[in-house]
Amino acid sequence: MRRYYRLAAPGAAFAAIGVLLLVLAPLPSFTLVGGLVTSGCYALAVQIVLAMLLLAAIEDLQQPLDGQGSAGGTATAGTGSHLRAALLDFYRRHPLPAALLGFGLATSVTAVFVGVLGGVPHTAPTAVVVALLLVLSSVVQAPIVGRGYFGWTTGAAVGGFLALQQFDRIATFGPLLIAWIALLALLWVLGGIAYAVRRGRRGAAPPAQEAERHVAANSP
Repeated sequence: MRRYYRLAAPGAAFAAIGVLLLVLAPLPSFTLVGGLVTSGCYALAVQIVLAMLLLAAIEDLQQPLDGQGSAGGTATAGTGSHLRAALLDFYRRHPLPAALLGFGLATSVTAVFVGVLGGVPHTAPTAVVVALLLVLSSVVQAPIVGRGYFGWTTGAAVGGFLALQQFDRIATFGPLLIAWIALLALLWVLGGIAYAVRRGRRGAAPPAQEAERHVAANSP
């Protein structure tokens, strides 16, 4: 359980900074030089730095996080790769931490895009750009899709929606909510298909490997 909370801490940090951005950025007293672009970039920078500090504070980083011991310098040399692999696997398998991470990242990134595109005429609506980013971030997870995919898409959709409502003046609540729900449902359906296919392949892999070994054993 301690390991769960430690690896979930970066996602919680992203979400906490995202909430602060949603609350503080619209306040006149919090206006920074550069406007919303600066606020979003600062929030994203703080999210990354805070997540790195939390990871550095994990007491057992000197040991492989997958529970397999190593001898000598091999364990120390492999710590970074073990940590990256553990984080990737953790957020792939756990919906709630993935949702927190997606929520926090979506709020800061959406704030940046609203600030950039809001001052540029004849550009695509910010909601369209945010939706495309959500789709892209979901599609790239298809080869390794897990339960965390559904948390990620939900958290990122909620964070993007709230940020658009807070920062984008042309984003109307009703149509945007309907479009976002439809997009999230589509991503869930596609992710569910990819998840089922992946689990089916994993279930079929052992018999296939056994058949290959049988053929190899009986070949002259």
